[in-house]
Amino acid sequence: KLNQFMAGLKLPEAMRYQLREYYNFYLRKEDPNLYENLLSGMSPALRAETAKVIHRQWINSIPFLKGCSYHLVTELAFLIQLRTYPPTESIISKDTWITTIFVVKTG
Repeated sequence: KLNQFMAGLKLPEAMRYQLREYYNFYLRKEDPNLYENLLSGMSPALRAETAKVIHRQWINSIPFLKGCSYHLVTELAFLIQLRTYPPTESIISKDTWITTIFVVKTG
């Protein structure tokens, strides 16, 4: 379907290559929608606790989160949104105002 989409739009070969690389990378990673869909069916307390357990290892490895209250860390864990980016794509650029914390899981 991707090839048909790109051919229909007459995308340049360089962009077609980039899109194929992205989808190959994306399909090898966890499906972020699966995580969100499963959590959305839980009660708020169970959802927050589950998110904290899932993210506990990397949350505990971030120095500025050490010493934060259990409640704050649980809320942060609940707010996490998984994103997948291809290896060559920048997620922020210099002099850009951001309101998001990015934590690189792999790569």
